[in-house]
Amino acid sequence: MPENNKLKLLYILEMMKKTDEFHPLNATQIKEKLKAYMIDAERKAISRDIECLEDAGYSIIKCANHNKGWYMTDQDFEDYELKILADAVAKAQFLTVEDTRKLIKKIKKLATAEGEKIIARTTFVDDDLKIADNKFKLKFDLLIRAITAGKQVQFQYRNEKANDKKIMRRNGYVYKVSPYYVFLSGTEYFLLANPSTHNHLTVFKIDLLENLTLLEEKVRIQDEIEELNELTNGKTIENFLRSSVNMWIGNFVSVKLKCNYVCRREILKKFGVNTFITNNKDGTFNASVKVSDSPGFYQWLASYGKNIIISEPEEIKQKYIQYLQGTLKNYL
Repeated sequence: MPENNKLKLLYILEMMKKTDEFHPLNATQIKEKLKAYMIDAERKAISRDIECLEDAGYSIIKCANHNKGWYMTDQDFEDYELKILADAVAKAQFLTVEDTRKLIKKIKKLATAEGEKIIARTTFVDDDLKIADNKFKLKFDLLIRAITAGKQVQFQYRNEKANDKKIMRRNGYVYKVSPYYVFLSGTEYFLLANPSTHNHLTVFKIDLLENLTLLEEKVRIQDEIEELNELTNGKTIENFLRSSVNMWIGNFVSVKLKCNYVCRREILKKFGVNTFITNNKDGTFNASVKVSDSPGFYQWLASYGKNIIISEPEEIKQKYIQYLQGTLKNYL
């Protein structure tokens, strides 16, 4: 087969990937599109190329009205799936504007011609919500490689910027950690790791890591880390993260919450659909959850005001009261 015909077949395949049941292509339309690649083809030859692609295993359907041509049914993604991915990328605050637009462009290439138009027309990028630090992807890539290779990393950890100056925590202390997981919570990515100074897990915001370096030393075995040791005994990482409200890690305790009925959906979203719930006669319900005894839990609880209250244990209830009193002092 001449080289020109090989290229023609590839171009036709790419065209068919942009079709669907509602937006087929016929031989005349394909012939016109091939002219953009300086290829002149007869309609009969195009029909033979379509048959060749079908023989190769591609699911290409001929329309009932033969004049409408053909469409492909085995795309890797549905257009609505790609729209969801594009929207998620658009809202991802950990990506720069440039990286966001590049990634959305790649997603659009996977869509049908109509899907590509829909994504372009209905996916919006708010530049003001994007980070300016283009090093995030390098940090993310290094952490993935470290976790895959089972290697430790070291870094400095900075506070949120004040007056555009980078202020390192603990006077520039260098953290040496065993990384185990990177995960997305809300709009931010976090690193779950064990610092070499103790046997517990700590959560770090990835965008606050500075001078991140991959080390040759192997990570500590999971049996040595208390929380990871629990995971091997039936508890999953999802359970662990769900209990670490707002990514604060502390002692995990069982708490009974009395909730207004309007909070039912929020409780299930936060703690999972298998949360143990009992209904009360007054229209409220009780939710039994396991949480980290930490400021993160109290911050989350305070956002619901009187709609969610702690029923038990009394110790956690008193700690929450102290938290609220400390907050109230700022307004007196």
